[in-house]
Amino acid sequence: MKKSLCKHGHDTTLVGSLDKYGACKACNAFRVAKYTVTTRGKEAKRKADLKRRGWTPQMYDQTLSEQGGKCMICRQPPTGIGTKGNPAVLAADHSHTTGEPRALLCASCNVLIGHAKESPEICQAAAEYLRAWGE
Repeated sequence: MKKSLCKHGHDTTLVGSLDKYGACKACNAFRVAKYTVTTRGKEAKRKADLKRRGWTPQMYDQTLSEQGGKCMICRQPPTGIGTKGNPAVLAADHSHTTGEPRALLCASCNVLIGHAKESPEICQAAAEYLRAWGE
């Protein structure tokens, strides 16, 4: 069988080498990686990530201002380094049941809510447990 190559020399006869539109996956991955480092690409990714959580960039920015740049639970600003070495930002929290946006949380508080299965009862029991032990 003769190899079929894309314009950049990738073998497109291999199973899974083409996407559903017939384009070379290797070339597309390179194009996407190159785009996501641009300012326009970063803003598009931010917008898409927020949209998945029921937020818009405007809602995020307004809520960030209303919360004074601090987590709604612990009232602390985000600290440390986030993904890809960037400064940490507050997470756009949303209900996993209704999809409704709630507030901005630091990474620790966001994980806390997730591990507690978004249950007020579990969070209350944890608070009572800590109080009982003098924490």
